[in-house]
Amino acid sequence: MANSWTGTLPTLSFFRRVFMSANSSLTSTNTTASSSTTTSLTSTTTNIVRINDFSNSQMYMIQKSLPQALALQRNKDRICPVEVINFLFELIHFNENSKNRFSDAFYRSSLIDSLGNTLTNISLTSTTTTNVDLLLNHTLDNNTKRIFEEILLQINFDKIISSYGFCVTCSCLKVLHKLNTISGIPIDIDVFYEYAAYGMFDKVRLVACEILVEQIKSKKNAEFFN
Repeated sequence: MANSWTGTLPTLSFFRRVFMSANSSLTSTNTTASSSTTTSLTSTTTNIVRINDFSNSQMYMIQKSLPQALALQRNKDRICPVEVINFLFELIHFNENSKNRFSDAFYRSSLIDSLGNTLTNISLTSTTTTNVDLLLNHTLDNNTKRIFEEILLQINFDKIISSYGFCVTCSCLKVLHKLNTISGIPIDIDVFYEYAAYGMFDKVRLVACEILVEQIKSKKNAEFFN
């Protein structure tokens, strides 16, 4: 595949062909249908994600790695293609692990990391506002808003039904840090202090402390030490 790779869209097609539900192949067999019917069928079947099966470790690693690699792609405007962002949201929203004997915690965590990989500062207009609602409504592009809202949803859901080692929370904290430093969303520093506090899971505390160090180094604000 590496020698024949021709771009983002063919890679998306490869992933859908291998990891999407077999129902998505109906479009290729329905040759007698009209073009409008075929188009409608394509839009309703290609979004079906196959039930997770991590019994093959090699395929599992490919399933984890491809979305992360795709999220690093940039178009001529130096932003992640919207097709990739929509694809990542499909994988997150339609993830199905009910019949899988293995946990999908690290897979979900990798998808959240992939959302973070899509972020660029190109979509941010000049602003000095510290009002998150104002920023979301008037400054950021829709995809960055969607990512911010998805991260808040995932980190709160992980409080209710925790992932193994709180790996989803760790990924969400990293993406929140990226949203702050790359996209300019004003994240309250106390959020990271809360997750770095004693009593939190050790891995979560370590990630939060690393973020706090980066925040202090980048902003060089003495109030962070208070």
